[in-house]
Amino acid sequence: MTEAEFRSLVVKMLAPLAAFPVENLVDDGTPDICCSVGWIETKLGESPKRDVSRVAIKVRDSQRTWHRRWRRTGAKSLTLTLVDDVEWYLHDGNKINDLGNMSLSDMRITAFTWWSRQPEPSELVRSLLQFADRRTG
Repeated sequence: MTEAEFRSLVVKMLAPLAAFPVENLVDDGTPDICCSVGWIETKLGESPKRDVSRVAIKVRDSQRTWHRRWRRTGAKSLTLTLVDDVEWYLHDGNKINDLGNMSLSDMRITAFTWWSRQPEPSELVRSLLQFADRRTG
């Protein structure tokens, strides 16, 4: 699956949260999706040959900067990573600096939620709403 296909799929799944894709040429680093819960950066990853090795995920410095600045205001952001077109990992945006530097087990431990297969749209929506409640509660 390409990044564009993944983003499109996630936007469709998050229709109940008024999700829309973002193409921002003005502010490099802006996340791929905006919805009522917050901003979501979608990423693709490849699992390593060894379990203890890092999952290959490309994160630009501008993306790290964007999340850090956004989070500093108290606003919400997340990352949603698809690894090997199978496993889905939802992380709080404050973990973006760690993406690309974690093993699969680290990704599972630090994820707000993860699925070993594509979640149902209702599961993804429910997790995002739980994330929103946790952050405001």
